[in-house]
Amino acid sequence: MYIPVKRTLSDRHDDNVMLDVFLAFQFIGGIGNIAMLLTAIFSRRVIRHSTWLNFCVTWVIFSISYTLLFFAGQQRSSLQTAYPLCLTQASLIYGAPVLVAYASVSLVAQVALSARALILFKIHKPSPYQTLLLLIVPYILWFSAVIAALVSGVKFPETVSRNFDDGGLYCEITTGIPGRIVAVLVGIALVLAFTLEIMLGVTLRKNWAAFEGHHSKLPMSMIIRVAVFVGVSVLAFSTVFVFLSRQFSVSNVVLSLLPFFSFVTFATQKDLLSVWTFRPHP
Repeated sequence: MYIPVKRTLSDRHDDNVMLDVFLAFQFIGGIGNIAMLLTAIFSRRVIRHSTWLNFCVTWVIFSISYTLLFFAGQQRSSLQTAYPLCLTQASLIYGAPVLVAYASVSLVAQVALSARALILFKIHKPSPYQTLLLLIVPYILWFSAVIAALVSGVKFPETVSRNFDDGGLYCEITTGIPGRIVAVLVGIALVLAFTLEIMLGVTLRKNWAAFEGHHSKLPMSMIIRVAVFVGVSVLAFSTVFVFLSRQFSVSNVVLSLLPFFSFVTFATQKDLLSVWTFRPHP
């Protein structure tokens, strides 16, 4: 059961600072990913695989999930959020890490398949079923996590609330069950992504001469960016333990930085920057 503690003026000031930082990074990351997505869709100079486009979409969903109270006009309210809205956000935020984690796995898998095809001197044309699988699996697992959290919140409505002792940034479910489900699913995703990265690195190292002559079709910069992002995500998503430990303060900052970092990692690619700055294609 949630038992409130007495808050001082200093505590409330710190909460406001934390809220501003949390929202700022979420919005920059979400809007940035929308900008990358729209640029890749409408600009002929920026060509991206559907798994990359989907990767951007999932980070937008991630940011919206964590800022839902802001859009509902309840973010700075000192009162408990209405149960339906609170349950909706709580369910979404437990599903969001699962969605982006498996979208990352799909992106790494697509890059690995493309690199392997280039090494074998083949034109990589994945079957529609392969692409569909890479796109739909993250949403199936996301939906499963959301439903699990929703069922838990409906069964134990007294556990659905905002923890104002930790700033009340978003709604949560205090039973711990949704958190354990998220921890397991995200943990599996990170192991898969890291394993695929290692396999890709070993493959490139053994076949560098074959890949080097065709890397323009799969820029090395893209491989490096994906590898860096996955590496940082492994460290960042390790903070998923917060769903179990109930120690939120540091992890809230990390959660807000993830969509921002995904934007910065991929927005610095030359073709995107050339479109945004109206420069000739590099």
